[in-house]
Amino acid sequence: MRTSIVKRGNSQEITLPKLLLESVHLSDGETVYITAENDSIIIKKADKKRVHRTFEERTANSGGDFVFSEWDTGPPVGNEIW
Repeated sequence: MRTSIVKRGNSQEITLPKLLLESVHLSDGETVYITAENDSIIIKKADKKRVHRTFEERTANSGGDFVFSEWDTGPPVGNEIW
């Protein structure tokens, strides 16, 4: 299936044919995840059970060596609400 990329404002868009969306059980208004891998754009149906990703999932592709941990910032010094 062939389509074009069209400029809309500061973004670009691709029209996905209805038959293609129906073949993967997607409909208007559904949430999807879009990722880039090699020279491809991958669109996947969002998991309805779990909307939020963990910190580790969000930073998995960062390429850094940061390890998440908690730290103590010391005692309250003002009107902080805990």
